Amino acid sequence: MEISQVKAIFEQEFYSCLFDQFSYQFQLTGLFDHIKDEDVIISFLSMYDFSQDQTIFYDDFRYFFKSYSYQYEKNRL
Repeated sequence: MEISQVKAIFEQEFYSCLFDQFSYQFQLTGLFDHIKDEDVIISFLSMYDFSQDQTIFYDDFRYFFKSYSYQYEKNRL
């Protein structure tokens, strides 16, 4: 998935601050490159609460997303 599409999804789900914080890491690691269905990201962002009051590291975010996307794909089968 293109980074511009990912940015639009984060803005739609009111997590533009989170995208701004990790946009470089998203591009560098290609976290969303293999994602074909945007519903995975939308569902993930609606299930997890990333408040601005709490600090989150990219490694933690990546772990949560990878775990969630794996389970999401397995449950679709």
